[in-house]
Amino acid sequence: MRIKDLGAPIYGTGNLFKWGEDQILKVYGSEFPREFVVQLGEKEKSFYNAGLPVPKIGKLLEIEDSLGQVYERIEGKSLLDELISLTENDEPRVNELATIFAEVHFQIHSCTTVEVQMQHQRDFFPDLLERIDSLSDELKKALVNEIKEISEGNQICHGDFHPLNVLLSPKGPIVIDWNNSHIGNPLEDIARSKLILVGASRMYPSLKKTVDRFREVYLDRYFQLNQNGQDQIDRWWPIVSAIRLLDDIPELEDWLLEQIKLV
Repeated sequence: MRIKDLGAPIYGTGNLFKWGEDQILKVYGSEFPREFVVQLGEKEKSFYNAGLPVPKIGKLLEIEDSLGQVYERIEGKSLLDELISLTENDEPRVNELATIFAEVHFQIHSCTTVEVQMQHQRDFFPDLLERIDSLSDELKKALVNEIKEISEGNQICHGDFHPLNVLLSPKGPIVIDWNNSHIGNPLEDIARSKLILVGASRMYPSLKKTVDRFREVYLDRYFQLNQNGQDQIDRWWPIVSAIRLLDDIPELEDWLLEQIKLV
Protein backbone atom coordinates (compact mmCIF):
# COMPACT_ATOMS: atom_id res chain seq x y z
CA MET A 1 0.00 0.00 0.00
CA ARG A 2 1.17 3.52 -0.84
CA ILE A 3 0.87 6.62 1.34
CA LYS A 4 -0.81 8.59 -1.46
CA ASP A 5 -3.57 5.98 -1.65
CA LEU A 6 -4.67 6.92 1.87
CA GLY A 7 -5.82 10.41 0.91
CA ALA A 8 -5.32 13.47 3.08
CA PRO A 9 -4.47 13.04 6.78
CA ILE A 10 -7.08 13.87 9.38
CA TYR A 11 -7.09 17.64 9.93
CA GLY A 12 -4.49 18.78 12.44
CA THR A 13 -2.39 15.62 12.11
CA GLY A 14 0.29 14.47 9.76
CA ASN A 15 0.07 10.71 10.13
CA LEU A 16 -3.54 9.84 11.02
CA PHE A 17 -5.96 8.74 8.30
CA LYS A 18 -9.60 7.69 8.24
CA TRP A 19 -9.94 3.93 7.87
CA GLY A 20 -13.34 2.43 7.16
CA GLU A 21 -16.40 3.58 9.04
CA ASP A 22 -15.17 3.60 12.60
CA GLN A 23 -11.39 3.27 12.61
CA ILE A 24 -8.26 5.32 11.98
CA LEU A 25 -4.86 4.37 10.61
CA LYS A 26 -1.72 5.72 12.28
CA VAL A 27 1.28 5.59 9.97
CA TYR A 28 4.67 5.35 11.62
CA GLY A 29 7.51 6.87 9.63
CA SER A 30 10.60 4.95 8.63
CA GLU A 31 12.42 6.54 11.61
CA PHE A 32 10.47 4.16 13.87
CA PRO A 33 12.08 0.70 13.94
CA ARG A 34 9.68 -2.04 12.91
CA GLU A 35 10.33 -3.91 16.14
CA PHE A 36 9.27 -0.83 18.14
CA VAL A 37 5.95 -0.51 16.26
CA VAL A 38 5.19 -4.22 16.63
CA GLN A 39 5.98 -4.20 20.36
CA LEU A 40 3.94 -1.03 20.87
CA GLY A 41 0.92 -2.71 19.31
CA GLU A 42 1.37 -5.71 21.59
CA LYS A 43 1.48 -3.43 24.63
CA GLU A 44 -1.59 -1.47 23.56
CA LYS A 45 -3.53 -4.67 22.93
CA SER A 46 -2.54 -5.91 26.37
CA PHE A 47 -3.60 -2.60 27.96
CA TYR A 48 -6.99 -2.83 26.27
CA ASN A 49 -7.50 -6.45 27.34
CA ALA A 50 -6.59 -5.46 30.92
CA GLY A 51 -9.43 -2.93 30.96
CA LEU A 52 -7.41 0.24 30.66
CA PRO A 53 -9.07 3.15 28.80
CA VAL A 54 -7.25 2.83 25.48
CA PRO A 55 -8.51 2.56 21.88
CA LYS A 56 -9.15 -0.95 20.63
CA ILE A 57 -6.32 -1.98 18.33
CA GLY A 58 -6.79 -3.47 14.85
CA LYS A 59 -4.54 -4.72 12.07
CA LEU A 60 -0.91 -3.84 11.47
CA LEU A 61 -0.40 -2.89 7.82
CA GLU A 62 2.56 -2.46 5.49
CA ILE A 63 2.65 1.14 4.18
CA GLU A 64 5.51 1.45 1.66
CA ASP A 65 8.66 1.27 3.84
CA SER A 66 6.72 1.90 7.04
CA LEU A 67 4.08 0.28 9.21
CA GLY A 68 0.55 1.49 9.87
CA GLN A 69 -1.49 0.55 12.93
CA VAL A 70 -5.29 0.50 12.78
CA TYR A 71 -7.18 1.76 15.84
CA GLU A 72 -10.76 2.24 16.91
CA ARG A 73 -11.81 5.82 16.07
CA ILE A 74 -12.51 7.80 19.23
CA GLU A 75 -15.11 10.56 18.95
CA GLY A 76 -14.58 13.56 21.18
CA LYS A 77 -12.06 16.32 21.69
CA SER A 78 -8.98 16.18 23.83
CA LEU A 79 -8.97 17.25 27.45
CA LEU A 80 -6.54 19.99 26.40
CA ASP A 81 -8.96 21.41 23.82
CA GLU A 82 -11.70 21.44 26.44
CA LEU A 83 -9.42 23.07 28.98
CA ILE A 84 -8.26 25.93 26.76
CA SER A 85 -11.84 26.65 25.68
CA LEU A 86 -12.78 27.60 29.24
CA THR A 87 -12.77 31.08 30.69
CA GLU A 88 -10.70 31.89 33.76
CA ASN A 89 -13.91 32.04 35.79
CA ASP A 90 -15.01 28.48 34.93
CA GLU A 91 -13.24 27.00 37.94
CA PRO A 92 -15.76 24.19 38.56
CA ARG A 93 -15.15 22.77 35.07
CA VAL A 94 -11.37 23.10 35.48
CA ASN A 95 -11.69 21.17 38.75
CA GLU A 96 -13.80 18.50 37.05
CA LEU A 97 -11.31 18.01 34.23
CA ALA A 98 -8.37 17.86 36.64
CA THR A 99 -10.18 15.25 38.71
CA ILE A 100 -10.81 13.13 35.61
CA PHE A 101 -7.14 13.47 34.68
CA ALA A 102 -5.98 12.36 38.13
CA GLU A 103 -8.37 9.43 38.37
CA VAL A 104 -7.41 8.07 34.95
CA HIS A 105 -3.73 8.39 35.81
CA PHE A 106 -4.30 6.51 39.06
CA GLN A 107 -6.23 3.84 37.15
CA ILE A 108 -3.23 3.29 34.86
CA HIS A 109 -0.86 3.01 37.80
CA SER A 110 -3.20 0.59 39.59
CA CYS A 111 -3.40 -1.92 36.73
CA THR A 112 -1.60 -5.16 37.60
CA THR A 113 -3.01 -7.58 35.02
CA VAL A 114 -0.98 -6.68 31.93
CA GLU A 115 0.98 -9.72 30.78
CA VAL A 116 3.17 -8.20 28.07
CA GLN A 117 6.84 -7.64 28.83
CA MET A 118 7.79 -3.98 29.25
CA GLN A 119 11.05 -2.15 29.77
CA HIS A 120 11.79 -0.80 33.24
CA GLN A 121 12.67 2.86 33.79
CA ARG A 122 15.90 1.91 35.56
CA ASP A 123 17.08 0.19 32.37
CA PHE A 124 16.26 2.69 29.65
CA PHE A 125 16.32 6.08 31.39
CA PRO A 126 20.13 5.96 31.58
CA ASP A 127 20.21 5.34 27.81
CA LEU A 128 18.02 8.40 27.27
CA LEU A 129 20.29 10.54 29.41
CA GLU A 130 23.30 9.50 27.32
CA ARG A 131 21.67 11.13 24.28
CA ILE A 132 21.62 14.60 25.88
CA ASP A 133 24.76 16.45 24.78
CA SER A 134 24.06 19.51 26.96
CA LEU A 135 24.60 17.49 30.16
CA SER A 136 28.07 16.86 31.58
CA ASP A 137 29.20 13.31 32.23
CA GLU A 138 29.33 14.12 35.93
CA LEU A 139 25.72 15.28 35.97
CA LYS A 140 24.58 12.27 33.96
CA LYS A 141 26.29 9.97 36.45
CA ALA A 142 24.59 11.70 39.37
CA LEU A 143 21.18 11.38 37.69
CA VAL A 144 21.74 7.69 36.90
CA ASN A 145 22.72 7.00 40.50
CA GLU A 146 19.54 8.73 41.67
CA ILE A 147 17.45 6.65 39.26
CA LYS A 148 18.92 3.44 40.67
CA GLU A 149 17.95 4.52 44.19
CA ILE A 150 14.34 5.55 43.55
CA SER A 151 13.13 3.40 40.64
CA GLU A 152 11.41 0.82 42.82
CA GLY A 153 8.14 -0.68 41.65
CA ASN A 154 6.72 -2.27 38.52
CA GLN A 155 3.61 -0.20 37.83
CA ILE A 156 2.63 0.83 34.33
CA CYS A 157 3.76 4.37 33.48
CA HIS A 158 2.36 6.14 30.43
CA GLY A 159 5.53 8.16 29.95
CA ASP A 160 3.90 11.26 28.44
CA PHE A 161 0.62 11.77 30.29
CA HIS A 162 -0.70 15.25 29.52
CA PRO A 163 -4.12 16.69 28.58
CA LEU A 164 -3.61 16.35 24.81
CA ASN A 165 -3.30 12.57 25.26
CA VAL A 166 -6.64 12.18 27.02
CA LEU A 167 -9.72 12.18 24.77
CA LEU A 168 -13.13 12.98 26.25
CA SER A 169 -15.30 10.42 24.48
CA PRO A 170 -19.00 9.66 25.05
CA LYS A 171 -17.97 6.44 26.79
CA GLY A 172 -15.48 8.16 29.09
CA PRO A 173 -11.87 9.35 28.94
CA ILE A 174 -9.59 7.45 26.54
CA VAL A 175 -5.80 7.65 26.76
CA ILE A 176 -3.72 7.67 23.56
CA ASP A 177 -0.04 7.87 22.52
CA TRP A 178 1.62 5.10 24.54
CA ASN A 179 4.96 5.35 22.69
CA ASN A 180 6.88 6.05 25.90
CA SER A 181 5.08 3.56 28.13
CA HIS A 182 7.16 1.48 30.52
CA ILE A 183 7.08 0.08 34.04
CA GLY A 184 8.62 1.36 37.22
CA ASN A 185 7.96 3.83 40.01
CA PRO A 186 4.76 5.74 39.10
CA LEU A 187 5.95 8.86 40.94
CA GLU A 188 8.23 9.44 37.94
CA ASP A 189 5.12 9.51 35.72
CA ILE A 190 3.46 12.03 38.05
CA ALA A 191 6.60 14.19 38.15
CA ARG A 192 6.71 14.32 34.34
CA SER A 193 3.05 15.32 34.11
CA LYS A 194 3.62 18.05 36.70
CA LEU A 195 6.69 19.24 34.77
CA ILE A 196 4.74 19.43 31.51
CA LEU A 197 2.01 21.49 33.18
CA VAL A 198 4.49 23.86 34.84
CA GLY A 199 6.19 24.30 31.48
CA ALA A 200 2.85 25.06 29.81
CA SER A 201 2.22 27.82 32.36
CA ARG A 202 5.56 29.36 31.45
CA MET A 203 5.03 29.13 27.71
CA TYR A 204 1.42 30.34 27.61
CA PRO A 205 0.90 33.17 30.12
CA SER A 206 -2.72 33.69 29.04
CA LEU A 207 -3.51 30.15 30.26
CA LYS A 208 -1.43 30.31 33.42
CA LYS A 209 -4.32 30.73 35.86
CA THR A 210 -6.28 27.85 34.32
CA VAL A 211 -3.29 25.50 33.99
CA ASP A 212 -2.03 26.25 37.51
CA ARG A 213 -5.47 25.52 38.97
CA PHE A 214 -5.71 22.32 36.90
CA ARG A 215 -2.28 21.17 38.12
CA GLU A 216 -3.11 21.87 41.76
CA VAL A 217 -6.38 19.92 41.68
CA TYR A 218 -4.81 17.07 39.67
CA LEU A 219 -2.04 16.53 42.20
CA ASP A 220 -4.37 16.90 45.18
CA ARG A 221 -6.80 14.33 43.80
CA TYR A 222 -4.09 11.88 42.75
CA PHE A 223 -2.54 11.90 46.22
CA GLN A 224 -5.94 11.44 47.80
CA LEU A 225 -6.10 8.17 45.86
CA ASN A 226 -2.46 7.24 46.36
CA GLN A 227 -1.25 8.54 49.69
CA ASN A 228 2.30 7.24 49.34
CA GLY A 229 5.34 8.83 47.82
CA GLN A 230 4.42 12.47 47.34
CA ASP A 231 7.83 13.42 48.73
CA GLN A 232 9.48 11.57 45.81
CA ILE A 233 8.31 14.13 43.26
CA ASP A 234 11.22 16.41 44.17
CA ARG A 235 13.71 13.58 43.67
CA TRP A 236 12.32 12.71 40.24
CA TRP A 237 12.11 16.36 39.18
CA PRO A 238 15.71 16.79 37.88
CA ILE A 239 15.52 13.42 36.12
CA VAL A 240 12.28 14.11 34.23
CA SER A 241 13.57 17.63 33.49
CA ALA A 242 16.62 16.13 31.81
CA ILE A 243 14.57 13.67 29.77
CA ARG A 244 12.20 16.48 28.76
CA LEU A 245 15.16 18.09 26.97
CA LEU A 246 14.87 15.34 24.35
CA ASP A 247 11.55 16.87 23.25
CA ASP A 248 13.54 19.84 21.91
CA ILE A 249 11.44 22.78 23.13
CA PRO A 250 13.70 25.85 22.75
CA GLU A 251 11.48 28.04 24.93
CA LEU A 252 11.99 25.72 27.89
CA GLU A 253 15.60 24.63 27.46
CA ASP A 254 17.22 27.14 29.84
CA TRP A 255 14.56 26.56 32.47
CA LEU A 256 14.90 22.78 32.22
CA LEU A 257 18.66 23.02 32.62
CA GLU A 258 18.10 25.02 35.81
CA GLN A 259 15.79 22.28 37.14
CA ILE A 260 18.37 19.59 36.45
CA LYS A 261 20.99 21.36 38.52
CA LEU A 262 18.82 20.78 41.57
CA VAL A 263 20.11 17.21 41.78
